[in-house]
Amino acid sequence: MKSEQKMKIKYGDFVLLADLLGTTTDNARMRYRRGKEDAVNGIRAIIENREKLQKRFKNQS
Repeated sequence: MKSEQKMKIKYGDFVLLADLLGTTTDNARMRYRRGKEDAVNGIRAIIENREKLQKRFKNQS
């Protein structure tokens, strides 16, 4: 799943992850690259929620 996640990461995802984790963007990025569970789960949640929001918005149009 991590390789699939990497392909779906967009500009700003690590900024949001850093905010969720209460750390810097660089630290959030490194935690993700090291496979830390909180960072991996955070990126997963960001990606899933973005996809849900996009689908919901497209359905409203």
